[in-house]
Amino acid sequence: MATFNLFMIVLIIGLAYFFVGQRAAARLRFASDRQLHSRPHYYGFFAALLAILPASAVLTVLAIGDDIVFQSLAAEFIPDTLRASDDFNEVIVMAQIANVVDGVNFGDQPAWVNDAAAAWISWQQTSRMLATISVPSLSLLCGFYGYRKINPDFRSRNAVERIVLAVLATSSVVAILTTVGIVFSVLFESLRFFALVPVSEFLFGLTWNPQFEGAERAGSGQMGLATYGSVPLFAGTLLISVVALSVSVPVGLLSAIYLSEYASPRVRATRQAVDGIAGRCADSRLWILCRTHRCSLRQIHGPFAWFGCCFGISACSRSGHGDHDHSFCVIPVG
Repeated sequence: MATFNLFMIVLIIGLAYFFVGQRAAARLRFASDRQLHSRPHYYGFFAALLAILPASAVLTVLAIGDDIVFQSLAAEFIPDTLRASDDFNEVIVMAQIANVVDGVNFGDQPAWVNDAAAAWISWQQTSRMLATISVPSLSLLCGFYGYRKINPDFRSRNAVERIVLAVLATSSVVAILTTVGIVFSVLFESLRFFALVPVSEFLFGLTWNPQFEGAERAGSGQMGLATYGSVPLFAGTLLISVVALSVSVPVGLLSAIYLSEYASPRVRATRQAVDGIAGRCADSRLWILCRTHRCSLRQIHGPFAWFGCCFGISACSRSGHGDHDHSFCVIPVG
């Protein structure tokens, strides 16, 4: 069963335990003379959280970790003669096996690739069967444990608060680790990039034309077909900012003056509501608009290219289309 379907089943089980636990706590409050420590919905929340969180954690580990384990197991199928060759690249070899697993087969593959792919497919089937059985079962068992904890002396509100605090702390740790990973990833990739392209060419080059051939050269300057001068990027960013500010600053300033000095309270309240809706929908709406009318946006590349040529700046037409999309998204609509 797919990961999303399993997650939805876990959510449904948690929702069912919430209503069952809440109803059980409400019956217990009316049937017993003792006062419940917490309100009934806290007992339902406790059972629901126990049904959802452990099962979701196991599902996440299985969804992320199985590919890592499968790659290490599939690496054992690689022949020793291939590992000993000078042009061996494990990333390319594993991608070749993964393509066969996904059904993307380019020509006749070696026998060891087909054997590794067949083993990988069998491991995937076993993993899915294990997840299909273990995840709903764990959700049911944990939810039943939370349901059995319902009694007048159980401090469900404190338990729910501790669980929520633990979830928030875990989310904060994951966010911090993700940020650190992004920083190190950008740092190492930047070091690799500047090992191939000189810093002076990147900072002062007047042509931005990235090509695959540039990955093979080691500091050849302008000798290759690919050039990585960042001056066109800075100039394009500055041009887009000037155009966006020339529209947004007058419109925004005049709108603010009108709303604060001349608009009626009804118009001002309506305008604020429209601004709130437009501010949340502007990025997605403009992105769809730019993607829909991409052909017309490509025609704008002509004036930009002419403007850059006046200063000796050139950019490849293949790499400049996306900048127009972002330039429109910079202009505020609220």
